[in-house]
Amino acid sequence: MKKVFGICSSLLALTLVFVSLMGVNVHAQETEGTQDAQDGNKVVTSIFSSDGTLESAKTLKDKPTGKVDDNSVGEIILTAGKSVKFGEKVFWLMGGKATDKGNINTFVTDEVAVGKLKYGTVTFSTSISGWFFDGKYHDCQNNPSEVAGLTKYLGDSPSANASAQEVNYDFASGKGKPIIYSFTGKESTNDKYIYLYYHYSIRGKADNGQEITRFGYLGYKIKVIPKPQPQQPKEYSAHLSYDANGGNFEGIGPTFDDKAGAQTSDNDNKMVHVNITDKLPTRQGYKFVFWYDKDEYPKTKNAYNKDWAKTDTTRYNVTGLKLLTALDMQTSENGQTKTLTALWDKEYCLKYNADGGKTTTADLTGTFGVNLYTLQPNTDSGTINVAAAVEKDGFVFKGWKDPTADKIYQPGDELKISSDNPDITLQAVWEKKSDNVQPGPGGDHHTPAAFPWLAPNYSSNTQAQLVAEQPTNDRMNLGKQQAVKQSRKPQAGKIDNTIPKTGETDSYSTMLSALGFSIVLISVWIKRRILEASK
Repeated sequence: MKKVFGICSSLLALTLVFVSLMGVNVHAQETEGTQDAQDGNKVVTSIFSSDGTLESAKTLKDKPTGKVDDNSVGEIILTAGKSVKFGEKVFWLMGGKATDKGNINTFVTDEVAVGKLKYGTVTFSTSISGWFFDGKYHDCQNNPSEVAGLTKYLGDSPSANASAQEVNYDFASGKGKPIIYSFTGKESTNDKYIYLYYHYSIRGKADNGQEITRFGYLGYKIKVIPKPQPQQPKEYSAHLSYDANGGNFEGIGPTFDDKAGAQTSDNDNKMVHVNITDKLPTRQGYKFVFWYDKDEYPKTKNAYNKDWAKTDTTRYNVTGLKLLTALDMQTSENGQTKTLTALWDKEYCLKYNADGGKTTTADLTGTFGVNLYTLQPNTDSGTINVAAAVEKDGFVFKGWKDPTADKIYQPGDELKISSDNPDITLQAVWEKKSDNVQPGPGGDHHTPAAFPWLAPNYSSNTQAQLVAEQPTNDRMNLGKQQAVKQSRKPQAGKIDNTIPKTGETDSYSTMLSALGFSIVLISVWIKRRILEASK
């Protein structure tokens, strides 16, 4: 297994080395002449002239030993390649490629014997003379090993240009083969130029058959740049932001920029449908109603919400109000933004503290309302009917007390609640029952009779009999007392604060009964004494 892996590794390494040495890159973009290529590779300035003459081409008269005038050389821009590490070695895949292609078909000499004579180019040969980079000149003509440093940035492409190229210019047709210089980028030169120089020899043949060879220098300034990232297409977008208007978004703050909900288009000023966020803010003591646009409302009366099912649309409704779940916006390159503002309705809460009562009265909550034409809160006081009484063993319920107003309300009473004091807690008021009080018929209370065996039986018939036995005035008074008692029965939902006077009517009836019984006993005793005396 290790042997197979080693063979595969060796093959891959050889492949990478071969690609590196050959300067091959299947993705390389090539440029000819002054035409721009993709990925940043281009011939900025060609050394060739449009008339195809040596005299018009960019050449150097003397051997360069440093940086020369930029106008005397061509200019090439290349994109860098990519390094691949395999084991301890780093291999390079070549970058972009640019080719300068043109003609040097003729040249003219000034000879003593024949004067000026025009030659047609037969061959054009070049070899690397040297290169200048980062303040240092490398003389390759006298020291060929100096070429090695150049391959760090340009691979082996400069040496590939050092060969004889056949031109074979034909005077009759006026045509000759083009001369080509190609370069491939490898490693970035960090925004600096390499000045690369070639020594050339041009062999020509005159129309009379005379041949001649001339020598000179030419050069390029070359910069290798990192490969540009593909240009992203322009994107136009629109999104919403939200102002909690006194509230807060949980974990976010008082505002929320919903960039995740942005809608995009490939054109500027295109209308898009932007959905309303499902994030709702909270605010202590308030209820969220809906979102609105300050710049439009109430002119348009457009109300926005993600889920209208959670809103009482019957309560919050006016003529012309539109309930929307999205907003139409125009896109822009920088991102169009519109801010929506929260509308709140102030809440109230009425609580009850039964203070040990058998039952617990539910809290009553609600809101004061909002004017949907002006979006101003309703400041009018609300009216609430106080809850029913509760029970507590051993105590009599006396009402509900508002500690803040020091006022006691009876069940069913109207209580005013205002936006200035929206939270009220009513406290149950209790009175302890007396231990020596015994309930009597109809809920009245009576003191114990002095003579229990003489205590009257308070049935309805007995009371009617007692009334019948009384003198007319007494019967009227007693009837009034009974009428008063009946009129004092508590009405539904209210507590009767009139406490009955115990023992008034009943004590009077007891005294009359005792007096009558005493008269009967005395009569019987007198009658017996008379009978005994007559014997």
